[in-house]
Amino acid sequence: MSLELLDDFQESNNPDGYQACYNCGQTNYDKITFSFWGGMLGPKMFNHVKCNSCGSTYNGKTGQSNKQAITIYVAITLIVGLIIGFFIIQL
Repeated sequence: MSLELLDDFQESNNPDGYQACYNCGQTNYDKITFSFWGGMLGPKMFNHVKCNSCGSTYNGKTGQSNKQAITIYVAITLIVGLIIGFFIIQL
């Protein structure tokens, strides 16, 4: 298969133009629409996709793991929730 045909195949197999999986290099992925850590908003914010070849989840735009972004997102959400809860209890 020539390089040009391979590029055409990868483009047709990757309609969103997302990066290949950082773990296995494949572009066969599904967009994640809901997660336990971010509900419906988190995966959309971080372009979260799951590789169908190896099962890794990653940021489709960068091709890198979302672990650091998820950790920060959950920490900030928890802190804001605790602050709001504290103020509600004080009322």
